[in-house]
Amino acid sequence: MNKILDKRYFGTIISILIFIVFYGVTRLGGLLIKNDIIWYIFSSITRFIFGLICLIFIYYFYKRKIDDVLCFRKTKAALFFSSGFLVYALYFLIDIFIGLNYIYDISLFVIIFRLFFQQITTGFYEELNFRLLPLEGFFYCNNKKNEILYKLLYAIISFVFFGLVHVLNGWDTYTFILTGTIGFSFSVIYLRTKNILIPMILHFIYDVFANLSSYFNWNDSKLFKVVDGMFYYIVGLSFFISLVLLLINKNNKNNTIKE
Repeated sequence: MNKILDKRYFGTIISILIFIVFYGVTRLGGLLIKNDIIWYIFSSITRFIFGLICLIFIYYFYKRKIDDVLCFRKTKAALFFSSGFLVYALYFLIDIFIGLNYIYDISLFVIIFRLFFQQITTGFYEELNFRLLPLEGFFYCNNKKNEILYKLLYAIISFVFFGLVHVLNGWDTYTFILTGTIGFSFSVIYLRTKNILIPMILHFIYDVFANLSSYFNWNDSKLFKVVDGMFYYIVGLSFFISLVLLLINKNNKNNTIKE
């Protein structure tokens, strides 16, 4: 029992359990709700509630209050450590700019409830559940000798976990690699700064454009095909940059918390 409650592992275990319940609730909601707008509202409320559940566990187990979790800590450093993700985000925007023909008509309700509320609550819930809860365990690993290995281990856990939850409804290598890499990049921000707000904000902004792209009509130009074909190279570069940022030892004082 003590091993299960060990702060190094507890967050990962709770994260998985919370997601299982969340997945069951959203799947049931998807079966029962047929109206798109009602679904977006239900989805947003569900994500917000489960985000609050994550905060409750963080408070009672890690003794961290909401204002300590949701604050702009080391913001400049957090933006620096987000460089890996920003490389992919820039590529994504360039790909859109080159490949976009026009945007289909989008109702105001879709903009409000799908592109805003659903995505902002997604960033809120997913960063707490898939980043903060499991990664917080790193700060309780007191073995300074293996600190780099622990950092890498926790970041890889975030990569795999975040990638897998996005392909539960059907395996897709493209989606697994992309979401896993994004999860890895966001984990670097948290492991280096303990700032979860920057990943939340970046997550929200990216998801807005990613969901908006489902309303795009794409052109078939040669340039777009070339840029679009660079996907795996750019994702690989994004991962490499994040990996380097994770492992560099720049004025790195003791990152662990003694129990």
